[in-house]
Amino acid sequence: MHARQVIPVCVDSRRRGLRYQKIELWDLQFVAYIATKTVVILSEELEVVQVLAGFEHLVSDIAWDNDGKIAVAVESSVHIFEPHFGAASNEDLSYWTEGLVIAHDTPVSSVSFTPNGKYLVSGGSFLTKWELYPARELDKVRRRYTEAPPPKILHQIPLASSHSGDQIAVSPDGRFVATCGLNSRFVKVWLFRSESKFLYLSHPRAVQFVSWRTQASDAGLMRNVLLTKAKDGEA
Repeated sequence: MHARQVIPVCVDSRRRGLRYQKIELWDLQFVAYIATKTVVILSEELEVVQVLAGFEHLVSDIAWDNDGKIAVAVESSVHIFEPHFGAASNEDLSYWTEGLVIAHDTPVSSVSFTPNGKYLVSGGSFLTKWELYPARELDKVRRRYTEAPPPKILHQIPLASSHSGDQIAVSPDGRFVATCGLNSRFVKVWLFRSESKFLYLSHPRAVQFVSWRTQASDAGLMRNVLLTKAKDGEA
C-alpha cells in the first residue's frame, strides 16, 4: 500500500477524531475529522468540501450513516446534518445542512447510527436509543400528513459513570451495542431490548478501538463479529 497524498491537518488527538464514509448512492467517498469546535469534511482527493462550524463547545464525537448523514456530538446535544448531492452529476457535491438537534440532559461523549439510519445511539451518563424520524400521522381533515414529530427515546440505560460510554458501536443487525469507557479494560455488550442483559469482555490492557463486522457462518447465515484493539497491540 502506498500513500497517494499527504496533507497537514489538525485532527483531534482522541481516537474518535477521524471518520471515513463511502456514500453508496453516488459511489462517493468522504473523510471527516474533528478539529476542536469544528468538523472538516474532505473528498476522496483530500480536498476540503465543507467545514461544519458555529458550535460553542468542543466536538466530542462524530458518526456517519449509510446515507451520508453526519451526527455531531457537542456538549449536551447531538446535531444531525443531512447531505445534498448534485442532481446532474456526482462531481457537484454537495453540502450538508443541519436538519435536527437532539437535546440531552447530560453531556454526550459518543454517538453511533444504527445500520438503517432510523435510530441514533448516544453515550455518556446514559446509553440512549433515539428514534429519529417517527412515522407521521395522516390529518384526515386537511388531507395531508402532519409535520414529523421530534425524536423520541426508545430505550435509556444508566451507565456506571459519565465515561462508561466514551466508545459505542452498534452491531450490523441493530440488536446489540458495545460500550467502553476511557482507559477501560472492559467492553460491555448490551442487548437493546433489555436494560439488564449484558456481558463483559475483559482485556489485558485498556481498549482503544471497538467495531462490529458481519461474517458469514458455515450455514450461510450472517452473524455479528465484534472487533476490539487494546494497548497490548492484540486485536
